[in-house]
Amino acid sequence: MSIRLFKTLTAVILTISLLASCAASFPEKEKVAAMTDEEATELLLDKTQEEVREHWGEPDSFFSGFYGDIYRAGDKCIGLYYDYDTKKVYQVTCWVRQEIEKEIEGNFRTYYQMTDGSWMCEGYSYTYRLEISGRMPNAAKDSTFTYLSNIEVITFEQAYKAAGISSYSGDYFSPDEAVLVDMN
Repeated sequence: MSIRLFKTLTAVILTISLLASCAASFPEKEKVAAMTDEEATELLLDKTQEEVREHWGEPDSFFSGFYGDIYRAGDKCIGLYYDYDTKKVYQVTCWVRQEIEKEIEGNFRTYYQMTDGSWMCEGYSYTYRLEISGRMPNAAKDSTFTYLSNIEVITFEQAYKAAGISSYSGDYFSPDEAVLVDMN
């Protein structure tokens, strides 16, 4: 065997070995899903979207409003956020996948009770479902407002003002604080 052929074969074998070791070193989804967000981000930081898709395949879902992919791994989800220009990972979040237990049709919005006990409406997650009853000024009968909320207590006055009665914008909740789903 000539030296030139030997060098060529050696280079080919080294290249194949390097490619195989790189492929083998890319973490499995299940391993990443079991990590903290910080550990997962450190592990995948600066990996390109193309590299991730090469190893994990097409994502199961996408973010709305962010550039990123969502992958499922058992009962967990992995969210990969990419820099828009470089398409490199800059943040990773891992969470337990929530399943819908019950769909509820409110007068204002459809909302969902999740298997973990939380509530979902229009892409927001809430800890509490509050039914707030009372009588508005000059009303003939009581009203009940149903809010999904991340605020533990909402007074009746806050509830009816935020339902559309108030002309002051400070009386309304931001969507991540609370949302009115039903009124009777």
